[in-house]
Amino acid sequence: MNIILPPAYDNESAHHQVKQLMEQKKNLSIRVDDTPCAWISNSDMSRLKYMLNTASWNWIINYLETGNPDDFKVFPLQEESLPDFQTTFLKALVDKKHKIYRIPFLRETQPYINLIAVFKFGKIYFRIRLTDPIVGYLNSNNI
Repeated sequence: MNIILPPAYDNESAHHQVKQLMEQKKNLSIRVDDTPCAWISNSDMSRLKYMLNTASWNWIINYLETGNPDDFKVFPLQEESLPDFQTTFLKALVDKKHKIYRIPFLRETQPYINLIAVFKFGKIYFRIRLTDPIVGYLNSNNI
């Protein structure tokens, strides 16, 4: 009996798929979680896994703002330690005055807070653990 394993994850091919979507001017829906990983969807495809580093994050933000797919000096195989990645990148967007909204729940007993950043060419969804410092930060920025 032969066991067939799925192919190993390849961030390089994921990068090329994301770039193709950008070149087609697709509106991207991006979910981030506690790992430096984005799950990218659009009307034609759902949940493409794409591992992030600082350069690839900046590339995605630039596309979402401008529609420019240029990935010069973005190396998708370059791994980077990004502790507390979601909070760090969310705060950077807030500091740059991007449109960020809290997604309300019927019950405010969830251990996470859901936020959405809205851009011309897509959206980024954050799901951040609810802590006093993050709530204070969001409240101080009227989010």
